[in-house]
Amino acid sequence: MTIEERLENLEGELTRAKRRNRWLVAAFGLGVLGLAGAWLTNETAGPALAGEAAKATGPAQVIRATAFVLVDDKGRERGKFEMSKDGPAEGGPSLTLNDEKGKMRAMLALPLGQPSLTLHDDKDNSYRVLLQEDGLFLRDKNDKLRAGLGVISGQPQLVLDDENEKPRAGLIVVKKGPLVRLNDEDGKTIWQAP
Repeated sequence: MTIEERLENLEGELTRAKRRNRWLVAAFGLGVLGLAGAWLTNETAGPALAGEAAKATGPAQVIRATAFVLVDDKGRERGKFEMSKDGPAEGGPSLTLNDEKGKMRAMLALPLGQPSLTLHDDKDNSYRVLLQEDGLFLRDKNDKLRAGLGVISGQPQLVLDDENEKPRAGLIVVKKGPLVRLNDEDGKTIWQAP
């Protein structure tokens, strides 16, 4: 198999992966909205339907709110669906899921119109995996950005960083063809092909 064929296969796989990731984010969001709607229906319609007077009026047709909070049996906040004014989802809707210690572990958000899915470790505000419309980014256990896969300015790119977040290896597909680059610890190119 020639290099051109391999790169064409890689570009096809990257395109399919990006399309699949968009569908996964959309499906996850719709699933969460469905669960939130079912929960809200149970919380609002269930108690209302207990009495005869409530049966005459029926369940609420529209519920309007800026936030819904999910708590466990001990009253701890385990999830929130809200319109964010600040924080990582500033200016957009977000769904956050917390662990039993109250630490945010996952967030699906739409800040400023760009969908993102982040998976967090047990440290405050440090993501380990970030999936956005333009790429997938991975951090190590020391909260350092170590890898990125994305399409920037129409060019698919894979970048691998060292423990100091310096780009050390990269593969970019430009108009003229593939570009492979290796950098030293100061970020200077030590090898490039073609």
